[in-house]
Amino acid sequence: LGCDGVIGSGLVIDDCGVCDGDNSTCSDCAGIPNGDTVVDECGVCGGDGIELWNECYNINETTELLLYSQGLTGEIPAKIGQLINLTWITLDDNQLTGDIPLEIGNLINLSELVLSNNQLTGSIPSQISNLVNLNQLLLNNNQLIGEIPVELSNLTNLSYLTLQENQLTGQIP
Repeated sequence: LGCDGVIGSGLVIDDCGVCDGDNSTCSDCAGIPNGDTVVDECGVCGGDGIELWNECYNINETTELLLYSQGLTGEIPAKIGQLINLTWITLDDNQLTGDIPLEIGNLINLSELVLSNNQLTGSIPSQISNLVNLNQLLLNNNQLIGEIPVELSNLTNLSYLTLQENQLTGQIP
């Protein structure tokens, strides 16, 4: 049975994924022969987008993620750490669960991180100490556990911190 569905046709799918193609040159999504441009997860050829909560965000151009009180559920995706130019994340007053992703530490341009009033669990990741530009860190009213990381003392620009209504232990450094 050939790739055309006909018995005995001898047609096969070539390296480019074409039924009985000539196998000489494959083109990428931009039409460049033997190119390596791919479609991003938002469906844009050569794009720099990622999808979070059914919305597309440009990795290089997105500076704010303001999604408070949007009814968001599930975990904060680790790929949020790819939005390297974020300065502000507000995900408060949702129903987010699970751990704060370690990749949040990649967002070194953040000045505000607001994750309060969710159902986040686990400990505060020490990677938050990478956020040296952070002015505000609001993690109150979650289900966070464990020791308050001593690494928070690295956040020398931090002017506002809320941790209450969690199950955290230790001292604020």
